[in-house]
Amino acid sequence: MQRTVVALALALAASSVVSAQSPIKILLVTGQSNRYHNWEVSSPIVKRQLEESGRFAVTVATTPAKGAAPNQDMSSFAPKFSDYQAVVLDYEGFEFAPPVKQAFVDYVKNGGGLVVLHAADNAFPAWAEFNEMIGVGGWGGFTPGYANRTQAFGPISAGATARWCSTTTRPAPRNIPTRTITS
Repeated sequence: MQRTVVALALALAASSVVSAQSPIKILLVTGQSNRYHNWEVSSPIVKRQLEESGRFAVTVATTPAKGAAPNQDMSSFAPKFSDYQAVVLDYEGFEFAPPVKQAFVDYVKNGGGLVVLHAADNAFPAWAEFNEMIGVGGWGGFTPGYANRTQAFGPISAGATARWCSTTTRPAPRNIPTRTITS
């Protein structure tokens, strides 16, 4: 009987260790980029580096190819963000369909992780909620401003100052707007 209890305790301990080491589920959103960045090169590298660490399980969600027509229909692209612990954005192209944009906003508001790679900060310059999510905004239509962090020790902003200036000019101009973000 004592051996059975010990074996059961070891099995339970081993299963908790395995579950603690389960890979983090990542959704890599890609499929369009500008002429200076090539998602077909960068996304496989990002996926490989994440997976080779052994800490991540990466699913790639590729948008429709970037067409020449403005306002391309993106309704066929509808990933389920809530199935993932974090979204890695390697994308700069046409805006997502309104229901996908709302699902993305809800995902981040509900604690979903977001990593924006390099030029992906330029993906949606006219989408105010996206620019709030990333804390800086893309090149197009960007308004410099101060940002206030609302959580003192959030996992993403741990060690960051409580207030910082995101601006394209140096030194920082005076009397620019303040935004409050949640980290």
